[in-house]
Amino acid sequence: MTQPRQPRRAAVLAAALNSWATTTRDGTDPVARLELRQGPDWTYAGKTPLTDTQVTRILHMLRDDLIPAQPNTPTQAAAAVDQILAEWRAEGRTRIRPADLIEQLPRIAQTRAWLATHLVHLVDDGYLHETRRPGTYRL
Repeated sequence: MTQPRQPRRAAVLAAALNSWATTTRDGTDPVARLELRQGPDWTYAGKTPLTDTQVTRILHMLRDDLIPAQPNTPTQAAAAVDQILAEWRAEGRTRIRPADLIEQLPRIAQTRAWLATHLVHLVDDGYLHETRRPGTYRL
């Protein structure tokens, strides 16, 4: 059985938190508490308070998974690649591999297919130079 995609897991967690989390007041400060339930019948097992840090981490995880990132336009993505290459040149790097840029895809906000096509354009325009080693380019 394959595991569900990560956004699906986040949706399930959000539904569970909506059902099982409560907010109460201790004095004047609101406190979030999570009801603990135990399988297989998911009966109530207790409550635990959530710290501000835990609540913030949960909310960030849910936002990251449930709110899809907007892809950059091709022009914005090309500018992001140029910025990455400029940073690498400033660090003294002289060679890159496509895998190096694939690691930067969240920052580029485009697909692997777009990146592959863009690498061809960078080579054709002389910004990157092919080396004798396949899959390695000189800056």
